[in-house]
Amino acid sequence: MKKFSKTNIGRPTQKDALEFIKKGSYRVGKEHYVKPKKRIEELEKLSMKISELLKKNIPRSRNLDLVILKCHLLIEFMIDQSINLFSEHKVEIQRERFSFYQKITLLHILGFPPNPTILPSIELINKIRNQVAHTLSVDRDMVDTLIKINSEDPETFQVGDDSERVKAIKTITRFICGALMGVIQAFHIEAYEQALGTEPGAGR
Repeated sequence: MKKFSKTNIGRPTQKDALEFIKKGSYRVGKEHYVKPKKRIEELEKLSMKISELLKKNIPRSRNLDLVILKCHLLIEFMIDQSINLFSEHKVEIQRERFSFYQKITLLHILGFPPNPTILPSIELINKIRNQVAHTLSVDRDMVDTLIKINSEDPETFQVGDDSERVKAIKTITRFICGALMGVIQAFHIEAYEQALGTEPGAGR
């Protein structure tokens, strides 16, 4: 289990480097650490926020193009928040110049999610979104592949029309966001309890 710590200082700058050379030390004091309780509070706020965003921003429309674009944005938001919360130092990944694919790679490097359907699903959603954005068309075969790997029985999988595709993409988006949220919550709760010197699962 990773140490449950997080600093609120940003990436070292050239000024920090020069001061380090001059002083011979670079100290991170207690005041720079975010308290475990604060991290849990941030997590609870995010959980409520993502629920609200999903409710308000997954369109009721049956327009496949629109649903793909909206769901892609929601998933990217959740990826950004996942990286922000899982990192040990202050980071606002949405301000960095990472491509969507690089963010997916960061998720893998950080060690989650454990469900092997999630990262391939996110990659497919990104490919489908890029095609819509650049060509104004949807590769329905690619959409069906996305739905297939998220189906209960891929062997008997069938998609009827775009209304079924739209419904499935909405469900997959909720599942991905919920899965990422669940991984972060599980890590924080277990690590928080360990930081307090209790066994995982004990009361806070």
